[in-house]
Amino acid sequence: MKLYYISFPRFPERYRHIRNELEKVGLMGEPIEAVDGALLTEKDLEELCDVEEIHRYGNALLDANKQINKHKVGATLSHHRFYKALISTSDKAGCVLEDDVILPMSFRNILMALEKELEEDELVLLYAGAHQDKRLSKRGAKFLGRIDGVEYGLYYPMTPNVASAVAYCIGRKAAQRLLAINTPIKCTVDLWEYYYKRGAFSRIRIVYPLCVGHETFRSTISYPALGRWGRMRAYVRNVIESTKFPLLYNLLRWRRGRVIERLAKFYLVDEESPIAKGQVPFPVS
Repeated sequence: MKLYYISFPRFPERYRHIRNELEKVGLMGEPIEAVDGALLTEKDLEELCDVEEIHRYGNALLDANKQINKHKVGATLSHHRFYKALISTSDKAGCVLEDDVILPMSFRNILMALEKELEEDELVLLYAGAHQDKRLSKRGAKFLGRIDGVEYGLYYPMTPNVASAVAYCIGRKAAQRLLAINTPIKCTVDLWEYYYKRGAFSRIRIVYPLCVGHETFRSTISYPALGRWGRMRAYVRNVIESTKFPLLYNLLRWRRGRVIERLAKFYLVDEESPIAKGQVPFPVS
């Protein structure tokens, strides 16, 4: 399965990180240059986005002040570049990584096992997070193999309300449908429930145990600081990030790591997932 990675040229630390991770596991990967949302103008947003649908759905592309976050639009466009690159080939599926992923030494073998199982119309998350329902169904699970001492499997989440685009594999047909559904842009890239409800892919499965990690870099997506205290906190964070003052910088990264760990904590249940039958458990809103 061909491997792609998305990276920002203007963030050298992140670029070095993804290159080092790929070198560590003996893989190359085709680079996808990220779309820099900071350079998008209001006119760009009007042309690229379905503004009415974004506000109607009230999705994650909106900031707390109900404005479209251009950095999130840039992130979504970056993944659209990956879909177009995949569709331009005759490949059945492709795998994409963001530049803050942490890869295990067994990653090549995991990809080889996935390539045998992945269908053209499905999405497989190598890393995922969920705020509420963290259940994965044992029923219908597919054993991928014991790889470097870890028994990996493909599991259906109990609901499609899972997120993260840090690392995933997607079939060619699913990429085509997803691109068609989200052109013009209506939703952020990793709100998978939105695309599942609209038929972008027949099913979602998650590799469990999660087979990649997530580095605690500062997000490349900027959020507006609301209120006096919000602006003050943002200023302090910016100072800490720029100076990398050891104690405070390490504390910031530790806190990010705790949030990441909490979101990615799934567990197995002996219940059948509606997704295994291709059902949409909730109506399209």
